[in-house]
Amino acid sequence: MAKEYYSEQQQFNPVFFWIVIGVGALPMAIILLLGMYQQFFLGQPWGDQPMSDVGLVLVSLLCFSIITGVILLFRYAKLEVEVNRWGVRYRFSPLISNWKEMVKADIKKHKIITYSFRGYGIRWGLDGIKTLTVKGNKGIEFLFSENKKIIIGTQQPELFLAALDKMMKPETE
Repeated sequence: MAKEYYSEQQQFNPVFFWIVIGVGALPMAIILLLGMYQQFFLGQPWGDQPMSDVGLVLVSLLCFSIITGVILLFRYAKLEVEVNRWGVRYRFSPLISNWKEMVKADIKKHKIITYSFRGYGIRWGLDGIKTLTVKGNKGIEFLFSENKKIIIGTQQPELFLAALDKMMKPETE
């Protein structure tokens, strides 16, 4: 393996993570738990058109499984980037578990950009640009042949750019 010029790992901000969980998942979990309590322990049907007990259990299990999946995804999602003499490689585990490689010969241009909020994670814009970001609004935009672009978010844009510039220099022996 070639010596790395640059390496960065980013994970979702814990504050952001808990806000998403608190705003999205907690109310749903509380409502379902209250509904099950009312129907199972108080013996009163829950809602105007109540589900059967089995239906309520199945829907609750499905919702709790989705909540757990989202929590685990945000908790363990990690954007990793490496720059070496051959190119750039990245992965966004667990969504992209295998390293994706951008060979330096295929990279036409690269630059630091400040982008508007595109959402976090892996995004494909209407403009055809693939963006991988975990936090912030700084990234490196890569331009390939046929004007294909990829943006990789970074918390260290200057260091990332310096490593890319070093990688792109012709090798001298």
